[in-house]
Amino acid sequence: MFIYMGNFHPEIQNLDKNRCIKLKIKKNIKMKKEKMAELYLQAQKYKEMGKYPEALSNLHQIVNAEPGEVQYIYLLAASYFEIHELDSAQQYINQALLINANYKEAIELQGMVDEVEKKYKDAEACYKKCLEIEPDFLNARADLVRLYSNRFLPDWYQELEPPFFTDIEELVRQANILVRTFDVDKMKKLKKKEKDLVFGTYSRTYRFLEIALVKLKKYKECAFAINQNKQNYIAVFGKIKPMQSFNDDLNLLKLYHVLGYKEKETEMKEYIKFHNLSPKDYEEIIAEAIQEAEKGLFVI
Repeated sequence: MFIYMGNFHPEIQNLDKNRCIKLKIKKNIKMKKEKMAELYLQAQKYKEMGKYPEALSNLHQIVNAEPGEVQYIYLLAASYFEIHELDSAQQYINQALLINANYKEAIELQGMVDEVEKKYKDAEACYKKCLEIEPDFLNARADLVRLYSNRFLPDWYQELEPPFFTDIEELVRQANILVRTFDVDKMKKLKKKEKDLVFGTYSRTYRFLEIALVKLKKYKECAFAINQNKQNYIAVFGKIKPMQSFNDDLNLLKLYHVLGYKEKETEMKEYIKFHNLSPKDYEEIIAEAIQEAEKGLFVI
């Protein structure tokens, strides 16, 4: 058996060295990614516990280690926004957009900062730009609906200074685009926390839509929207508990009364009995609801 005891050809030795270097680099990259993932998960846990200084410390470590990774810079900006440190949030939004001017999450966050600072037209432009980049960007369309809806919300929900004004029909159009994307099967596949967040976005949009439809006196469409939101909830989470949909049911009663849908009005009166009301309370609530309906008063 022949065993070569000398040195390998220099080119072969170089190949082995290169292989070792590449393996070492891959190992270091893997370890770095694992470390970044660990820091990120810790940051999320800190945020859930309200420990924002610790969360921010972790995120800064990640951004310092990965200065070109726009998603981490965005997360840092978003964390500052959550604790209302707008100057710091703006600093990292700018940094993220320098790396990727079309990073839609950072553009949306810019809109949210603009909205807080009452720069409503700038906020609108940001949300619209997000939708140009990705028409199915749920949060951006929900932001746009919320921005438009401020004008038409009940007085107790109005800000002291009137926000950006727009045509109420545009609010309805944008809200309808969003609610039509609701997918029960996709919702059911989400984890509980994400499911609650996403459903909340849809549910709030339905509320804004219902307010706008009442303002437009489109009572039939409003009743449909209320029923659709309730059906979506049942499809995703199961049966609605007593009192959970009390305001919805009262509004449906009012809408059916105004529309002259006697059969449906009677059905709602019977349905409202399941909200665990005493006979006296029930009679008073029904009588008051009918009076309010005839005056055009709805509490959506």
